Amino acid sequence: MYSPPIINNAHRGDVVEMMVLTALGSDWRHVGLGWHPWDLQRGDGQDRVRVQVKQTAALQLWGPTRQRSLVFGWKLNPPNYFHKYNPGEDIEDEGWFCELFIFGLHDGTDQERMDQVNPT
Repeated sequence: MYSPPIINNAHRGDVVEMMVLTALGSDWRHVGLGWHPWDLQRGDGQDRVRVQVKQTAALQLWGPTRQRSLVFGWKLNPPNYFHKYNPGEDIEDEGWFCELFIFGLHDGTDQERMDQVNPT
């Protein structure tokens, strides 16, 4: 699932999050299971730093992406399920719900040289 040169769009986000987590180091942890408002976190409480990782690729399993986009708009409310699955975790009443966005852009289109798992 994670070894073909072109990764399924549903799984590529996991790969990119792990690449970023590895680059950030052992002080960070992955918290973004499912539709969590952020993916990576260092620290807790008011000392925490939250990162949301977004990714897009020019080439998908079905061919070239017609129109790529990265959505990171301001949210008027936290997700309605947040407190159920994150009891005691503070979250803003509205916002981006993270301090930093990291964008993974894979612009390669040459299928002969494609390797979306390779962080270089």
